[in-house]
Amino acid sequence: MERQSSVPLDDAMRQRNQAPVLDEYVNSEALVTRADDLGYRVSDSELLAEMSKVPAFQRRRKFDQAHALAVLNAQGRSVAEIEGLFRRDAKLRQLDTALNASSFATPTELKEFRRPHAPAAAN
Repeated sequence: MERQSSVPLDDAMRQRNQAPVLDEYVNSEALVTRADDLGYRVSDSELLAEMSKVPAFQRRRKFDQAHALAVLNAQGRSVAEIEGLFRRDAKLRQLDTALNASSFATPTELKEFRRPHAPAAAN
């Protein structure tokens, strides 16, 4: 995050800014730990598919490994670092997809669902 003001931050303001960032980080790490505990994994082929989508790693709209390595080197980042970030993000998306796909119903909703429905009126 880039600071766009030249006004110095006092300690209270700094703490107010840091708290949400720290909360988000802790929540994210808890989700990653839970995903790991549940056995979510990202295969090498899934990792490559995700990395192939990044325009900065492409030449002529196709993934180019040599170009991707050059981009990472220019940024001072390692392949292992980027792979770790991509695996983490993909694992969190897997967990999110699974949570969204699961269904929950209250006992009242189940009763309503099981109740015989009247036939639709003929037009």
